Amino acid sequence: MKDKLLRKGLVLGIIVLFVGASVVPSISGFDKDVEKNDYNNIIKQAFENGFILNNYWMEQDKLNASDGAEGDWFGFSVSIDGDCAIIGIFGEGDKGVRSAYVFKRSGTTWTQEDKLIASDEEVHNYFGHYVSIDGDTALIGAFGDDNEKGSAYVFTRSGTTWTQKDKLIPSDGEVGDRFGISVSIDGDTALIGAYYDDNKTGSTYVFKRCVPDLSFIIKGGLGARVVITNNATEDINDVEWEVQAEGGILGMIDKTAFGTIDVPAEDSVSVGTGILFGLGGIDIKATVAGEVKTATGTQVIILTLVN
Repeated sequence: MKDKLLRKGLVLGIIVLFVGASVVPSISGFDKDVEKNDYNNIIKQAFENGFILNNYWMEQDKLNASDGAEGDWFGFSVSIDGDCAIIGIFGEGDKGVRSAYVFKRSGTTWTQEDKLIASDEEVHNYFGHYVSIDGDTALIGAFGDDNEKGSAYVFTRSGTTWTQKDKLIPSDGEVGDRFGISVSIDGDTALIGAYYDDNKTGSTYVFKRCVPDLSFIIKGGLGARVVITNNATEDINDVEWEVQAEGGILGMIDKTAFGTIDVPAEDSVSVGTGILFGLGGIDIKATVAGEVKTATGTQVIILTLVN
């Protein structure tokens, strides 16, 4: 049979017929003497010999948690976006702490990138039962949180590290609503289900990510500095920033500084590289809350001058 498959080299299609509870594949392109009851074996051999089933799917990899243990029920919920997948667990996981795992694809190989745990996780929160991912943002439900009022957690990625950014709760949440029983995120919009709300009538909440009202400018002095201004009437916390300076004679200047900072309402804060040492022209790149600005300048020993 194997030689026959290789010789024919034909898998023209699979038509799936649903008969009651059974799935019966009908295959064209093989010799007429193939026994009807041998279809499953044909498919198995086609997979083993690397046949491509046009318009169909082939198994590429099998994902397992790096610290998987009996009773985790890894794979209870899944979500994928491009080359990134998030997988939730149903069981109690590591020492009773529930979690979700992020995997990243390179070529045809998937590798665990991070393990996500809520900052206030408790066994009966059921964190990780329901997950969703879009780009660098993951949304994870915890319908058992706070006596089943429920909640959902937002994680964002920087590099290969995921960090909890927010915890979402409904404005009218009540015990037993099970907010977070289902979650979905797309761009800056999140949908979170609460199917026990209003005596099991159920409801779905829409959350919109607010873009911080920030502005910033690049300045000089003792190093390359960035002055970040919060134009809003509320504090903005955990603002991500990065400042890079490079250049000078013989390329001696090459420094990057980064971190997060809280910016009070209607106020400004300053961050930067610290003192630079060198001579000559430099290029400065600043990133604040995802927005990028560049500038050129001149380094005069320890004094940084920005054009």
